[in-house]
Amino acid sequence: MFNLQFVAMVPKSLLKDLPIRLEASSVSARTTLLDDLRRAFDSDGKPAADQNGEGGGGGDVPAEMAAKGLSRILPNVLIRYNDSKSRTAAFSLLQTITKRFPEECFKPLVATLHDIFASWNSIHPTLPLTKVALAALSWTSVIAANGHSKG
Repeated sequence: MFNLQFVAMVPKSLLKDLPIRLEASSVSARTTLLDDLRRAFDSDGKPAADQNGEGGGGGDVPAEMAAKGLSRILPNVLIRYNDSKSRTAAFSLLQTITKRFPEECFKPLVATLHDIFASWNSIHPTLPLTKVALAALSWTSVIAANGHSKG
């Protein structure tokens, strides 16, 4: 009779000061944060445990809203992260949010990537910039594939 659906939630503690925490100099801190976020988005509507081991409660944000906000700040890590562990963790999070929320993530991700890389048409290519550009290309492929499959 009634179609009751759980709304996936992300703990507020994971999202607090997220732009600053994504810029952490410690690789282990970054990968732990990105993995915790990925697990929170993978929780399928069940209250996810936050960093303190507390279950979901009043301090949670709908995953749909969190994914949309994360889509605006996650591309900024492409230039910042130079190690493979951080890049892999960020890519894994990108895959998760674009598979779960393709409509909500597509426009913010594309707009942010465009803002970041629009001025790159006149740069002198170097090995580090090439690595960033290749990472951005793989991100674009995932965004296009997941956005297209649902839209």
